[in-house]
Amino acid sequence: MPISKDDVSYGYRYLLGRLPENNDVIEIYRQAFEDVELFRQHLMESPEYKFKNPVAVTKSFLAHTPPSDIEIIMDDPTLKQVVSKTASYWSEIGTQAPHWSVLSLDKYAPDLLEQNLAEFYESGVGDLYLVRDLLRRMNRSPNDFNTILEFGCGVGRATAALATAFKHVIALDISAPHIELAKKHVASSGANNVEFIQVTSENVMPGRGFDLWYSRLVLQHNPPPVTLSVLEKAFSGLPPHGVAIVHVRTHQDGYSFKVADYLKGGSKLDMEMHSTPQNSILELADRTGCRLFELHEEPGHIDNVTSIFVFVKK
Repeated sequence: MPISKDDVSYGYRYLLGRLPENNDVIEIYRQAFEDVELFRQHLMESPEYKFKNPVAVTKSFLAHTPPSDIEIIMDDPTLKQVVSKTASYWSEIGTQAPHWSVLSLDKYAPDLLEQNLAEFYESGVGDLYLVRDLLRRMNRSPNDFNTILEFGCGVGRATAALATAFKHVIALDISAPHIELAKKHVASSGANNVEFIQVTSENVMPGRGFDLWYSRLVLQHNPPPVTLSVLEKAFSGLPPHGVAIVHVRTHQDGYSFKVADYLKGGSKLDMEMHSTPQNSILELADRTGCRLFELHEEPGHIDNVTSIFVFVKK
């Protein structure tokens, strides 16, 4: 059952100090969240909340943090079932509010999008800068790579920017409506070096022939076993000296994941937020022949730790 209009209004009033812009914004949040706590976390992660609450303590991964109760193994039939559910949500939101689903700020909701569309797509250059700067720290550059694979391209926000610096881009997404919008945007940018592939429950990480793998603001929406399945294919697909840049939530206060409990939730569709333990990602990387080059904690998160891993294939 979606959260109520009052839940949205009270969340805005007490966390952001204002009312929602209009009823359309309220309705988008109602349909996107079925849990008040998840909606609260979403508002606390917003740039507006962080700007208005500069003294809020940024979450950091501490040695005394107790381990989370998280199952990381899921059999193939169950994994396919879960991925199909994920695909249903993103296809639905990809029709209703595709740009908002990528960057969940009110100004990117459908009724406000037109005047903010240019700003939305211009923000994609930040992803290019992040990739470029992380490569620079290992004395490498975009010119050293033949193909970058972007996992979770959405509507092409970062894809077009990446296409300006890399020879070839493989852009993956689970939502057909998102991919169609991404194709249009990339075409309008003049890029002709992007290949789009849809993720399916049969193949959660379809691209091949890449030597740089990148994902940001995507893996957090998948249960840990799905994220690890994606990463296993990503790490295994890298050639020697290939690089993987992985942006993923690795700790959330109070988060746990049990396959049986998750399946009891049925087929309800919402924007899920998950955490995949750092040690599980590191163990997977080691098992697939990747070494950790660097690990950064993304600043600004209040009640979770979001990590940026940089791996190099041995």
